[in-house]
Amino acid sequence: MSAQPAPAPVLWYSLFWGILAIAVNTMSQPSGRVCDSPAVVGFMLRSSPIICTLDVLILVVRMAYYSISLKSARKAIQVVVIQRFALDDDNSGTFSDFRKNAIFRWFFFILTVVQAIKIFAFEGVIWTKVWASMYIGSFLIIEMLVVIPSQWIDIPEKPEKGSKSDPLHTVKGSGVWSMPYISVVMGTVFLLWFTIQASTSISNAYGSRMGALQWTGLIILLFGSLPFALTSFYVFNIRHEKEKSVHMSYYWWLLGVFVIPASYLLSMLFGELTNLKDIHLTVFTSLMTGAWALCGLRWASTTFDYIASGKPQRMFLRRIEVALSSYFLFLHLASAILYYIYTYDPQETIKPGWTEQLG
Repeated sequence: MSAQPAPAPVLWYSLFWGILAIAVNTMSQPSGRVCDSPAVVGFMLRSSPIICTLDVLILVVRMAYYSISLKSARKAIQVVVIQRFALDDDNSGTFSDFRKNAIFRWFFFILTVVQAIKIFAFEGVIWTKVWASMYIGSFLIIEMLVVIPSQWIDIPEKPEKGSKSDPLHTVKGSGVWSMPYISVVMGTVFLLWFTIQASTSISNAYGSRMGALQWTGLIILLFGSLPFALTSFYVFNIRHEKEKSVHMSYYWWLLGVFVIPASYLLSMLFGELTNLKDIHLTVFTSLMTGAWALCGLRWASTTFDYIASGKPQRMFLRRIEVALSSYFLFLHLASAILYYIYTYDPQETIKPGWTEQLG
């Protein structure tokens, strides 16, 4: 009987390809309105483990709320499923579509289980285990809707306006404090934080004088504020066609989106800021990132409300949503690659020898 390979450090690509397989499996699952966002962008949004977790929490909370308020678990399930799969302008990701191809979804899920077993067998990779748990938990809880007995619920493909169920099933999907905006902002802040960590590690490796404060400004300015600039040009074009003025607050929030990260870069001129203690630097960058996120949140709400005023403009709004969501997906992939190559430290990690047999 041959001896098993000795334990070794966990190399970055073992974690990257494992978490990528788990993430893609979850993203590919038909999931309806993720965090009340249009179903057409659900695939891209679920690239974020933060959004996957928030989406599941919303589902669980609503199930509990409707079960108590309606005094019926059956009615609660019906309300939640309609909210998720039937209330969408594109009518995509319907409940009947969700029930289709369940066998194929579980087949690919079983394939990703192999990667999950390896990740959870590794020692010293707590962050990767947390992210894997977020993706897998989201997949399993959403998939539970498939095993609901069909006789329990009668789900229409599209609820009729004015029906008695319409007010009950309506979910607010716009506005600055609505779930689509809050969830994307939280996912973006999480994403930028890890990108900044990777950039700082690269900077230190090559002896650059830029610190965490300057990298925070540069990353947010280039990768966070750039989409706002491109969207602004698009909005100005729509405004010209509609000959409609934009509220003054639009410009103030847009100014904040660029001024805040630019001030990070200016901190290079002040030595006392670059020499802050780690704890003070963390607090300072966190507060500034939060301020930038708030400005971006307010600007996005003002912009989307402006574009969505009137049916002809919904097409433009959907284009922006798809474009920004695709960019959101790209940033997650890029930040994951940078994190695992430059920030991840294989020291003090252990890869059991038997995991080699799993491929």
